[in-house]
Amino acid sequence: MDPISRDEITKRLEALKPGEKLRMRTSPTFGDMTVIFELNPAWPNKHQKKFLLRAGKTEAAARKEKPFNQSDKARKLAGWAADRWPQWLPAETTTEEAA
Repeated sequence: MDPISRDEITKRLEALKPGEKLRMRTSPTFGDMTVIFELNPAWPNKHQKKFLLRAGKTEAAARKEKPFNQSDKARKLAGWAADRWPQWLPAETTTEEAA
């Protein structure tokens, strides 16, 4: 399966709304890590970046970690992920959707 392109990641990052997350997994060559992108809830306060990137061995670990990287430029973070041959993770289901 082909990896996700930098342009596709960039488009999705720029379309994120507060509370939404992008989730993907890097290839085994790059540690088979879960990567989560989200909008920074503290942005646009002074000295705060717009996008946060979290990474961890599992999704739970990635959520607990402090941001691995942050930037105002979606393309910068998308490039980091695209270089690691990522694949999208299935969409999360909320408790309301599961019921």
